[in-house]
Amino acid sequence: PAGRFSPAQMASPYGGIDLGGEDESGDKKIPTKSEVKQKKKADSKSHEFGSRYGAVDLGLPKIDDDEDAEPDGMDADAYRMDGDPYKGIGDAYGTDGDNYGSILDPNQAEGGHSSRYGAQDAPEDLEEKRMLERSKRKKETKYEKSLKTQGLRSIFENRRKIIDMKDWSKSFLEAEDLPENNVEEVLRKYRTLTKLSTDFIEIAKAYGRTAISEYFLKDKARTVKKHKLGGVAGGDKYLVRGILFKLAVDPAMGSHGWVYGGKKENFEYAAKAAGHELKGAINMYKYHVKKIRVPMQALVDFHGYRIVAMPLLPLKKMIYGSNDAGKTIHRSDEDFNQIMKEIAEDLHVAGHYIVDKDGVPNMLHAAGDIEGHLGKDEKYYLLDLARTFPPESVWDTPHLSRPLQAVFFRMLRPEFLQFLKEDRQPPLGPLSCDALTRWGQTYTDRHKHNERLREATRILCNEVIPAFAEEFAKRPVERLKAIHVSEELHRKGINVRHMGLLRHLIKADTPSADQARRTLLVAMCSRTLKNLLRREMRMELARHKKTQPSEHESRGMIVDFLNLVTRAHQTQQTYDFWGTEIPFELKVRFGPKAISIEEENNLFGAVRNDIVKIVKYIVDSTGVQLTTTCLETLESSGAGYEFVSVDLSALAVRIKHMSVIDYATAKVLSQEAYKDTGVGGDRLLSLAMESFYKTLQSDPLNTNCLREAQITRMRIAARENEKKKKDKFWAAADESLFEACKLADKAKDLDDVMNVVREILSTWKARLKQEECPEEYQKSGGASTSDRVHAIVRFVTEVEKVDNSGSNLTISLCSFFVHVQG
Repeated sequence: PAGRFSPAQMASPYGGIDLGGEDESGDKKIPTKSEVKQKKKADSKSHEFGSRYGAVDLGLPKIDDDEDAEPDGMDADAYRMDGDPYKGIGDAYGTDGDNYGSILDPNQAEGGHSSRYGAQDAPEDLEEKRMLERSKRKKETKYEKSLKTQGLRSIFENRRKIIDMKDWSKSFLEAEDLPENNVEEVLRKYRTLTKLSTDFIEIAKAYGRTAISEYFLKDKARTVKKHKLGGVAGGDKYLVRGILFKLAVDPAMGSHGWVYGGKKENFEYAAKAAGHELKGAINMYKYHVKKIRVPMQALVDFHGYRIVAMPLLPLKKMIYGSNDAGKTIHRSDEDFNQIMKEIAEDLHVAGHYIVDKDGVPNMLHAAGDIEGHLGKDEKYYLLDLARTFPPESVWDTPHLSRPLQAVFFRMLRPEFLQFLKEDRQPPLGPLSCDALTRWGQTYTDRHKHNERLREATRILCNEVIPAFAEEFAKRPVERLKAIHVSEELHRKGINVRHMGLLRHLIKADTPSADQARRTLLVAMCSRTLKNLLRREMRMELARHKKTQPSEHESRGMIVDFLNLVTRAHQTQQTYDFWGTEIPFELKVRFGPKAISIEEENNLFGAVRNDIVKIVKYIVDSTGVQLTTTCLETLESSGAGYEFVSVDLSALAVRIKHMSVIDYATAKVLSQEAYKDTGVGGDRLLSLAMESFYKTLQSDPLNTNCLREAQITRMRIAARENEKKKKDKFWAAADESLFEACKLADKAKDLDDVMNVVREILSTWKARLKQEECPEEYQKSGGASTSDRVHAIVRFVTEVEKVDNSGSNLTISLCSFFVHVQG
């Protein structure tokens, strides 16, 4: 991946990456016959997908820490002395067929004799083994027999006969399609979704944990067996109770290295790619109204590894994208092609050409390795969404390290794409998801897409981040102390990896600027330490690759790590940890500009007062659960606190899921609060607000959730008796109203807007009867609260008069903003 392409390779869609180097004259070295033979042997293991999963080397100067500074997540050489636990991992991706096709191992599919007994079984032992096998078969479920005797495809045809196989896909689709015309229907729909989601997540947690715990065991010793389902970058796959699990590993590409790590296997980057798949599913889910179905997904994190869980789908044929690394490009369904074009326009993603193995250019409006399928239920399904959004140009982020394979795990945010489309002047055109990758270098439009992507990255680094740095440094100190940095950055379309640049750009010498720099430093240290603990967890699992991981030894490793974080012991190891390792790892992830030389020499002193916040973030992000007594003592002790093994109550599974699950929970709680006007209703509204907030954390552009959240704030304010709390909620609701109206106008969903506006009207009229002038607004200056409230009521009253076509809605909104905000 670090080699440069020759002109012949750039012209060919299947040319491998040149790892041969150049001589001093600039000419390519001529390989010997033995070198050619070795390269062919290595390429045969990786198949032909390696040529696609490469990045474009633009020939720019490389920075010093490009190779050595990259975190390898887990040093593969550190635990390979007793045999190679990864031997055969590349072969797991050996088919270029459908990711959801039949089982490819004939012994596994047929339950063959050789796979049961092996080649060296003595004849006299066979009868005893046959009797043992017969006794085991009696205990097998119908589902297990079906897998062994008929193959995976037979599951779809016999699913009604399989006791252990739940049709999650059908259940979710039926729940999503339920009407919501009144309160009873809304409750029924979202209660059904909540119940299904809860069951799905609990099963995913249980079997995901087991699959990760048994990762290094041989297949015959596993409780959850691997299934060879094909595909390239999806990872090891498991199938249990109707749920498909994909372990996030870094696939080997033979002589081409690894898909994400390049020259070294990198589980940290593989986990990021799995996170992008969930983010893609969240953003694509809203298009189910266009007949596109995105399966429910969840990420299960345990012991430093990540696994993706999704329902098994009733797929019939592939109609869009590629599942064989670009050799075949599908776009056979014109209706689906048009839907994907409309979605791309909305997301600000560019259509581009990919040339297949026959030299035919095919226009796609998504990444080349996305998969669109027609199901047996005649519905459209969209899968493999890790590259839903375009990559960031590593050549235009000089403040970060520059791994070429970063185009497969460093993506631009959807909020930033909307900024380029709606708010920037002049707007920048749509971006290609395959720009700067070998997927996008097979047609003449590649130069346009590459340069536009580089320009977008420069806009992010040179315009968006500096503007946010100026605004961020002026916020009140108390607000900066309590802020969630990642949420603030995501709302502006800024990736968390740019915190180092953001901090470097805050130059002012004011209390607010000092607090802003400190807040960012604490956030960077927290994230760095989280990734280091995950790495240690993976290595601990690898050290016990022949057995199940020892809970006692895992706890001991975590306790030792946390004591390094709090500096419980004044040892050389502790000083090296904070004086050398943490500064190095922090700069690897956030760039050399993230901290100054003075801070690097005394990093622990710079974050000492926030060490409790750092520890809480680490344990929350890794599934480590501390006892209540430990948390209370930690709060009072701070830095220097010494952890012991009994402080850990559990090493739990951590799960991330699609925002629709939190939204469904919030809708149920919000609707049930209407029936309870007492204390119970107040609590239901508070819980609903928390679930709306969680939804917006993962999906900031969810306009429906934003409007529902601000209405819930108003309802909380109307119920609140304490003056200060009431003022606070009214202030938050008032500010949310402006944002909600803006987004409603952009959404152009007029029926929904009219319903929301009527809800706002009734709530604000109730407020007028209660109170005219909250103290929160008296301090802010400008138009008085009374004027603002009356203006809002006049506005919504006028909008109520507009007929259902909403023809005057945009004019009314503009007039309202001029009157109230101007």
